[in-house]
Amino acid sequence: MGSHGTTARLLEMSPEGLSSDSQGRLVVLGERRLKDFNIKEKANGPNKPYAAVMPTFIDDNLLEIHLFWAGKGSLHNTPGLNGPLISAISIIPNFTVDGERFSPPQIAGISLITLDVVLAPLLVLAFMWKMGWLGSKELQEIHIDIQDKSFTLKQIIDGTRNFSPKMEIGRGRYGIVYKAELPDGIKLAVKKISPDINKQVKDELKSEIFSLKSLRHENLVQLFDGYCNRKGLYVLIYEYMQNGSLHQVLFDPNFRTILDWKVRYDICLGIAKGLRYLHEEKRFDIVHGNIKATNIMLDQSYTAKLSDLGIARLCGEEDLFLSIVKARAARGEVITVKADVYSFGVVLLEIVSGKISADHTQNREVDFLLDKAWVLHKKNRILNLVDNKLSNYDRKQAFIVLNLAIMCVNQSATLRPTMSEVVGVLSNEITIDQISKANTS
Repeated sequence: MGSHGTTARLLEMSPEGLSSDSQGRLVVLGERRLKDFNIKEKANGPNKPYAAVMPTFIDDNLLEIHLFWAGKGSLHNTPGLNGPLISAISIIPNFTVDGERFSPPQIAGISLITLDVVLAPLLVLAFMWKMGWLGSKELQEIHIDIQDKSFTLKQIIDGTRNFSPKMEIGRGRYGIVYKAELPDGIKLAVKKISPDINKQVKDELKSEIFSLKSLRHENLVQLFDGYCNRKGLYVLIYEYMQNGSLHQVLFDPNFRTILDWKVRYDICLGIAKGLRYLHEEKRFDIVHGNIKATNIMLDQSYTAKLSDLGIARLCGEEDLFLSIVKARAARGEVITVKADVYSFGVVLLEIVSGKISADHTQNREVDFLLDKAWVLHKKNRILNLVDNKLSNYDRKQAFIVLNLAIMCVNQSATLRPTMSEVVGVLSNEITIDQISKANTS
């Protein structure tokens, strides 16, 4: 009890990019000490402390301080963020105890305890703001339609457990893919774009979202929507593919399922149909730009679906052949859909052989599948490429697929087949000899 010198260190917290000029009032022990008090004005700016010194008489060993937002002056009515904060309090008695004033260590102890009690919640608040947990109003207002249902973006992010590593299902040079588990058993794939991607690429990506959302085909991974905010959060929301990528299924030693011949053949046909849609069934020819096993996804029934349409190209993630194509483009050569046809041919070889297109040997040399295919083709032993794990397969179909692959990787783009021709051959509508003669006549 007795007279104390109370110092309230006040702070007007203003999130980056927002203007704030709120007013408040300070009540100490039921007595209003400050009215319409503008902390920012007194402190000469936001996020700067101001010390308000007030004499206080305590008669029941309890000091109560209330700081109220006056409900006016704020330009942004963001719940949980309006108004001032008490960042620290110090209380120094103006009397002696047992004939002596409090010693400096005692005063320091009281101040530290008080500071710890007040500052700890503020540190938690600051951490939550930094992590983006407080700015959830915008995420709650954005709705995304999925399978005739509507979910908020916050629900989707919560479905990833706030991008928990345990929910990670894939990653690349430009982002990490997480599984999101939503109500009613709905699952999504949420790709969080890396903050290291430069702003120009993100802006281009944002401009392409609308076009990519309009693409609908059974052999394309559906992009439901994309979102970005001023804090750098950029996500793309896709349909979920239960069996991961073709690369995982073929080459990951932890994936124990061996694809039988029918499934492999159907995957080849599915990829071809997806490319035909992009190349020939839209108003303008669309070049995927990065056809490879990691960008071919498999759903629950192992239906093949093309993913990362246009995105990998913007972010610079492409295979060796596409890098060569871009180098030629820099010299004035035009990139056409025939670039995708070439990459498709390489993927066909991988599917039939079960071998990766460029394999590093023990002596650090690179074994190219394409080189081996050309040698066997010239020796009329192309079926030697068939995966040894396939104990039973259709030799005629395997022969057709491998020879289609050889046609697709022809160094002359004009001699490569169109995807309509490829689909025709794989669907038994035309023969491989028919398209071979047409392209060489």
